[in-house]
Amino acid sequence: MTRIILLGASGSIGRQTLDVIEAFPRKFLLVAFSVGEKIHLIEGILAKHQEVMAICVKNEEILPTLRKNHPDITFYHGDEGLIKIIDYYKADMVVNALVGFVGLAPTIFSLKRGIDVALANKEALVVGGPLVMEAAKSGKSALIPIDSEHVALDKLLRHELRSDVKKIILTASGGSLYHYGRSELKHVTIDQALTHPTWIMGPKITIDSSTMMNKGFEIIEAHYLFDMPLDQIDVWLHPTSKIHSMIQLVDGTLLADIGLNNMHIPISYALFRRKRVHLPFLKYEPQPETLKVLELKRVSEERFPALALARLALAKGGTAPAVLNGANEIAVASFLNGSLRFDLIETLIETVLEAHQVVDHPTLEQLIIADEWARKNALKLAQEW
Repeated sequence: MTRIILLGASGSIGRQTLDVIEAFPRKFLLVAFSVGEKIHLIEGILAKHQEVMAICVKNEEILPTLRKNHPDITFYHGDEGLIKIIDYYKADMVVNALVGFVGLAPTIFSLKRGIDVALANKEALVVGGPLVMEAAKSGKSALIPIDSEHVALDKLLRHELRSDVKKIILTASGGSLYHYGRSELKHVTIDQALTHPTWIMGPKITIDSSTMMNKGFEIIEAHYLFDMPLDQIDVWLHPTSKIHSMIQLVDGTLLADIGLNNMHIPISYALFRRKRVHLPFLKYEPQPETLKVLELKRVSEERFPALALARLALAKGGTAPAVLNGANEIAVASFLNGSLRFDLIETLIETVLEAHQVVDHPTLEQLIIADEWARKNALKLAQEW
């Protein structure tokens, strides 16, 4: 049995991870999880996973009630609680489905302790890529991606000589607004930006998809996961999302991973440690009439400046990616609460990034400081604009 700690059980990836665990009760055992503020989900999860020993929630004030209702379970709270549930029960794998900077410290902690991490939290690698990779090395633990794009690349690259790979190509749906010109983005509503054409995701990542900042983050992730130089990572627009990623070989051959727009598949690949399995709840037989896969074109970084900002932050290195991420989180939250226009999201991020004095080779503490600085300055700009 693979003993699993699931961070972010209440989110889209977390809920789909539970689906996979429940489909293979003889293979996986959920021993701890976090749900943030969505404590109403605890009862339902415990009903199906009675071996859970520890739970982390966001707010401390609810703990007395939870401990009274579940005296056999250890409860923690806050960001420190995420570390404590990992420390409390040394599982075989931590599935990190958290959203945002909060996912960095648990990732590093798990890897250093020799616990494999299935990573859906983009920000961990974006903000602290060098620290994360060093933690995996020192702990001799596996870091397995969950993002569909990076799972696709992982599958493709495993079967090729590295010397034969010329570049990797991340595909991007473009979100709900890819057909809009820059001048049309000024009046985009929240509902328009949240209507993703091919994926069902949480609000934050859906907005990141519309700006294509999520693809910028994936460039940074791919750089660290596959040790790929920045100039060998391309992004192509692919609105139907049938091709999850591609690699180009030195002889010009393109190899692609093509399949369902369903996150259960990459999640299962990560949980089974890079093995393909049949998912009993998925019914899929590809039909040539529905696979219009070759709808591809290059992405304009003038139309999607978030890509250029991500490349710039990675090139600067140090604390720059942390500032990129922190400013983006505030910009997206400001748009979602109605205080920032959609077309100003990238401008706000660029302004904060340009004002930052980069610290090279930062520690975790210095990344936390950079993140706080970025959020403070981004929030001030959002309020002023």
